[in-house]
Amino acid sequence: DGQAKVNSLVTKAFKKWGKRWVWSFNVYGVWDASLYPRSAGDCKAKVSTATHITYTKSILQAARKRIKMITGNDDDTMWVGENGWSSPMASDHPKFPFCPDYDSLSTFRTA
Repeated sequence: DGQAKVNSLVTKAFKKWGKRWVWSFNVYGVWDASLYPRSAGDCKAKVSTATHITYTKSILQAARKRIKMITGNDDDTMWVGENGWSSPMASDHPKFPFCPDYDSLSTFRTA
């Protein structure tokens, strides 16, 4: 709605619960629109980036930095809830007929 106050919410939660507050993240490259292939030409590169462990590490490093911006701490508890890839894709996920690797079983197996 354009009025989300996430920063205020997590700041208040952390202040209330302190070290009992746990940050939890589900990292799914499959839902990152910046990694959706735009053509057959970028299909393999986008799939490779979205499914590589480097993507998950990068997202979690950014999350850690943002947590520190809220708490001032380097050691707040952070859980990785889920990460991975889907095959078959969720029914409401965009389709990329020009990129068969995107939702292939082999991609799922290597993700």
